[in-house]
Amino acid sequence: MAFWNRRRRQTQPLDETRAAYDELLLSARGAAEQIAEAKTSAMLQAVSSPGRSTYPASDAASLYSIKGRWDVANRARKITLYQSFLGESWVSACVEAIAGRLISGGWLLKPVDPKHANEATKAGLQELLDWTNEDEDFSQVLHAMATDLLWAGETYLEVTWKRSQTLGRVVPYEIYMVDVISMDYRLGDDRKSISGYVQTTDAGEEIALAPEQILRVWFPDPRNRLKALSPIEKLINPITWDTYLQLFEQKQFEQGNREDIHVNVKSGGEAMAGRLLKWLRERYLGVKNAHLPLVTWGDTEVSQLGNRAAVDVLGRRKFAREEVAAVYKVPPHLLSIIEPGSVGGGGTAAVMEKQFIHTAVDPVRWRLMNPLNFRLAVQGFGIDDWVIDTSYADLRDSREVTDVLVNQVKSGIATPDEARAEFKREPVGGGDRAVFVLAREVVPVEDLPRIHSSQLMQAPGPVAGPGQGTPGGAPSGAGGDGADQQAHARQTRDQRPEVQDSAGRLGGLREQAPDGIAARARPPAGARERTRAAYERWAAEHGATL
Repeated sequence: MAFWNRRRRQTQPLDETRAAYDELLLSARGAAEQIAEAKTSAMLQAVSSPGRSTYPASDAASLYSIKGRWDVANRARKITLYQSFLGESWVSACVEAIAGRLISGGWLLKPVDPKHANEATKAGLQELLDWTNEDEDFSQVLHAMATDLLWAGETYLEVTWKRSQTLGRVVPYEIYMVDVISMDYRLGDDRKSISGYVQTTDAGEEIALAPEQILRVWFPDPRNRLKALSPIEKLINPITWDTYLQLFEQKQFEQGNREDIHVNVKSGGEAMAGRLLKWLRERYLGVKNAHLPLVTWGDTEVSQLGNRAAVDVLGRRKFAREEVAAVYKVPPHLLSIIEPGSVGGGGTAAVMEKQFIHTAVDPVRWRLMNPLNFRLAVQGFGIDDWVIDTSYADLRDSREVTDVLVNQVKSGIATPDEARAEFKREPVGGGDRAVFVLAREVVPVEDLPRIHSSQLMQAPGPVAGPGQGTPGGAPSGAGGDGADQQAHARQTRDQRPEVQDSAGRLGGLREQAPDGIAARARPPAGARERTRAAYERWAAEHGATL
């Protein structure tokens, strides 16, 4: 645990002691006077027991000087949430999974309109994000903001301002993460808006901060939209169960995992019973005595209390784990849990990954990016054509990515240049044009409507028996004029645009071919004229127009 010193611009380490935990419990009950009286004894105890350190001593020791019971309770609430985040492995694993996925691909400045992007307007914002402060880069700031938001329900970012000689206005100069436990907000006179922020130091000193200095992002409580609601507060019961289950198992194995017994001391009274109990603790219980037999003497009797009710610790811990994962919406495989079945019924890692991005990561991303863009880009630099965003690393196999891009290019969904950009390669000539790849031909996408309409206009009519719509009443099957049907099929094929485009090449091949092949390639004499006359008679009978 550490406290950010705004004046020295560095993080001051704070001693953590077990004695502070007792003080925090008192502060959570609103007993500030009792904390002040216990301050001296807590410090003495902290010096004597450094190995049992759990909570920051300075946090508890400074609570007595903070004015207002609400401030004390809110600070103690945040410390309790922080300890739940550290002590409950499933909570910290879910938080790290979401925060890590959020910045897995880094951050970027994305143009609102890629076709009309102005590179000059983003220079000031790019410089700010490249240099956030002397200790952290912007990716670390985003990761810290997401982490605080997921365990505390809120996060605070301090923005320092400086006048820019180039722009002639005050712009953001540096940004710093602020300790969420020490920060609080103040309501305005209308009790419906935030008028400022206060940071309370370990010594109880309050530092007032203006609204433009602090950027606060939070999950709103349904009953009070300005109050933060931590996801951990939705998990009070599962976390409590899991904590007691761990303590139960710890205590059981500390005592040597012995069965419950009853010792009957027939003589000596209470004094002898006390001595025997002390002797049992030293010689019988504990890890070192786990395999030693119990030996008694005199008229002391030892009996087993019966089979202790079996406690399914692993089963109950698994149930608590599933509740934590459900609240944070993290699939099991991202928590290093490999088991049959999956959350959401998808069954595959790709489906669960997509669900995780859309239901867990994107909501955190939107909640962070919207206020960051408004405060830094719009208000800070007056930029509205560039936005701050993050990207996700592509965790798929490279062969799978390649197959998907190839199919997208062949179907006209993506251009070759867009596919090459996925592999960070330069564009090629003509690569900005979408195409549709057929079996042996490459057709530009913009030409598909013209080809489709041409085929519809030149499609032949239906073929049926005499009197049923066949031109000229020509019967189908072996009894018809096979030469005419073949000629009509060739005529229809030759009228297709893609065949006409290669007419020159086909004509050249026919001229160079031997006489027998060329004769077979040419339709029979008069076949086209007979087909045309048959269609004219059919059109006249049915009132159709050719």
